[in-house]
Amino acid sequence: MAGSVALTFSTVISFLSVFLDPFSRNCLFLGSRISALSSASVAVEDCEFVQTTDDADDDSDDNPLQATLTATASHLAVRRCFVRGGDGVSSPSSSRQAVALTSGSRGEVADSLILRCGGGGVACAASDLACAGNILSDCATRLCSPAALMELLSLRGGVVENGGGGHGSGEVEKEETLGFCTGISVRETGGDRKVSVTGNLFVRCDVGLHSGKDSSPAVRANAFRGSFSAGVFAEFGAKPNIVDNEFAATARDSRQALSSSPSGLGVLLVLGSRGMVGRNIFSGFSVSPILCFASCRPLLTGNSFSGVQVDRRRQEAVEGRMRASFRRDLFEAKENGGGGDARFYIVDSEKCEKELRDVILRGEEEDKKSVKDTRE
Repeated sequence: MAGSVALTFSTVISFLSVFLDPFSRNCLFLGSRISALSSASVAVEDCEFVQTTDDADDDSDDNPLQATLTATASHLAVRRCFVRGGDGVSSPSSSRQAVALTSGSRGEVADSLILRCGGGGVACAASDLACAGNILSDCATRLCSPAALMELLSLRGGVVENGGGGHGSGEVEKEETLGFCTGISVRETGGDRKVSVTGNLFVRCDVGLHSGKDSSPAVRANAFRGSFSAGVFAEFGAKPNIVDNEFAATARDSRQALSSSPSGLGVLLVLGSRGMVGRNIFSGFSVSPILCFASCRPLLTGNSFSGVQVDRRRQEAVEGRMRASFRRDLFEAKENGGGGDARFYIVDSEKCEKELRDVILRGEEEDKKSVKDTRE
């Protein structure tokens, strides 16, 4: 398909074995998918993918990742592509992710636009990923069509009544505490696995970047704008290095209905997460730019805060939505059989960061004014 224009509908194009080196360029895929399997090497450039309701109807146990472009134990390069859900204007029409890597794959996603994909943008499990220069926009459940939202929450074990997420079936994005859409999600990428997320723009996503179990992504020089839940969310012992990024509370565009929606947090760390949060810029937040649960041990250093003024009512509303979204037992006291993450620190200024940095890093107790009880 090199150098051609193709129209395909409701099909799965699979590439197998290390002996093939397929190359797709200048193609239009309507409701179709590309899968790289069994050590294949696939490059996709300058292509457009439109997700439809039909491409979600033919899923089987052989395709658990629910993605438009999938790599399983293979190499997949996606460059200068446009992946969009439905018509890209009103709402996504399927629960499919844009790109998914698993089982020791190597992936590159560069200079691409991912818009309103109902299942999220890029998911990486036990694989290497380099993600640079992309725009990931409107990956959010509130922007999903009702049918797509019902399917998405069903796949992830979510609770439809409150839009939250529970503990799912163990596939990518289903084993975590958060059931919302994400721009990029990584987990089980420890050891020799390398994940680099550099120079991307995240706009109006539920969560811009999700760092899950056994992951340590390098998150550098990205912009997170108007995140509904959090710009970066880390959990289950993740160790992200979040450096030189920009976090803005609003999307700063002409769509006032979306831009004026209640914003989420900048960085959220729960359940033993570590890593580093350094030299980032947080601007315009009326809720906590950094919220770190007491079980976490990140290094906070050199962050700057501009126009941040925490509004108590909005902060309590965000905390309420957060409690409704997480599995409650994970935040119960250990003596009650829970995960033990019952308190958290709010960091909203350079002074606050300086006062709490060593406390958070060492895990010591701090004044009740800084540590709140989530069970209240």
